[in-house]
Amino acid sequence: MMQEQQQNYIKQVTIKGLWDKFDLDWELNPDVNILAGGNGMGKSTVLRILKYNLLLCKIAIDANQSEELKKEVQDKSYEVHTFVDSSIIELCNGVICSVISKNVDKEKGTGQAQISIDTKKLEEDFELQSSFFTAIDLPLKALEAVQKLSDHRVKTDLDWELHHAQIAYINYQLNIGRERDEILDRGIEEDAMKKIQALRKPRLLLIEILNKLFEETNKKVDIDSNEISFLLDNKEKLHAYKLSAGEKQILTILLRAICQNQQPAIFILDEPEASLHIDWQKKLIGLIRQLNPNVQLIIATHSPAILTEGWFNKVFNIQDL
Repeated sequence: MMQEQQQNYIKQVTIKGLWDKFDLDWELNPDVNILAGGNGMGKSTVLRILKYNLLLCKIAIDANQSEELKKEVQDKSYEVHTFVDSSIIELCNGVICSVISKNVDKEKGTGQAQISIDTKKLEEDFELQSSFFTAIDLPLKALEAVQKLSDHRVKTDLDWELHHAQIAYINYQLNIGRERDEILDRGIEEDAMKKIQALRKPRLLLIEILNKLFEETNKKVDIDSNEISFLLDNKEKLHAYKLSAGEKQILTILLRAICQNQQPAIFILDEPEASLHIDWQKKLIGLIRQLNPNVQLIIATHSPAILTEGWFNKVFNIQDL
C-alpha cells in the first residue's frame, strides 16, 4: 500500500529588518492564507521573501545538503527585492530555512545571501513541491519570450506564463498516460478501472470548470487537443493565446493547479484579481482547491471579492503582523 504523503506547508515566517523599519511574525494556516493591506505596505515584498527562501531551501534539500552547492548559492549575487536583515521560514515538519542578507548595496539592489538549513527532522524522501505564479511584475519581457520561442503567438509576459503552463499540462497528461499504461500492463486487477477513472477525474474536472467559466462567451474546451484550446459555436478553433487577458490569467492559474497532480504544494499568488471579472475572483480559491485540495495557498490581494465564498477567517492584515 502506498504510504500517505505528509503535507509540507509553511508553518511560520519571521522577517527581521524589513526596509530597516519593521519585524514581521506570521503563523500560517496549512490551507489558505490571504495577506491584506494598503498599497506600499509590503505584501508583495513578503511574498518575494517567501519565494526566495523556498527556492534556496529546495535547492539545498534536492542536493542532499551539499556543502559545495550551498556555498555556490551563498557566493552568488542576487536581487534584494526585500531589503531585510534576515528571514526565516519554518515548514510543518520542522525543516527551517534561514536567509541572512549581507554585503547589501541597497542603491543597486544587490547583495549576497548566507543560508542555513536545520535538517534534524529531515527525512531522506522529503520533497518540497513549489509552484509560483505572479500576475504582475513578471520578470521576462515580451521580446525575449518571442525570441526564445520563435513563436509569433507569444507576444506578452502573460503569454509567456501561459506557454509554460501549457507545456506543464502536456507533461501532466503524459505522466497520467504512463500511470494508466502501468495499471493495464499489470494485468487484470479488481480495482483497475477505478484507478484509471481516478487518474482521469482531475482532467475531466478541469474541462468542466473551464466550460462553465467560458460559457457566456460560447467557448468550449477542445477535448481532442493536447494543449488547452477552445471551440466556438461555429466550430472554429480558438487557441488560448487569442483569449482576453482575464481568460488567459485564470487559465494559467488553473493549469498550474492541476499540474501539481494533487500533491502537497505551496502556491503563491500576488494580486491574482488583476484582469479577472468579479465573479471569477469570488470563485478563484475554491477552484484552485478543487483541482488540488493539498495545496497551501498564500495570496496577496486588494480585492474583497476573493474573500466572499467563506474565506474571511483566513485573512491576515499585514499591519497586525
